[in-house]
Amino acid sequence: MSFQERKMFALVDKKESSNLKTADFCKAEGISLACFYKWKRKKQEYEENEDPFIELEIEEAEEQEVPGEIELHFPNGTKMFFPANIPLSYLERLVKVC
Repeated sequence: MSFQERKMFALVDKKESSNLKTADFCKAEGISLACFYKWKRKKQEYEENEDPFIELEIEEAEEQEVPGEIELHFPNGTKMFFPANIPLSYLERLVKVC
C-alpha cells in the first residue's frame, strides 16, 4: 500500500468515526466530496481483496533452457514477465519479496 493510500484510507476511517456530515468533514479537511468518495470506494475495494496474495510453491526441478517467458498475474492487476530460463530459486525469492 502506498503512502497516499494509507493517508487517504486513514482519512476515510477518521470520517467514519466522526459525527460530522460528509460535506462538513470534507470542508474541514480541505478535500472535495468527489475526492473523498473516490478514496472511500478504493478503500472498500481494497478491503474486499485484503489478502490478495496466495502462497506459491515451487518444486525443485532440473533447470533447462525453455523458449518463451513466464507470466505472473496478481489479483491487483499487476503482471510480471520473466524469461522462461530464469532460475526457479531466483523467481521464488523475487515473488516472496513482492
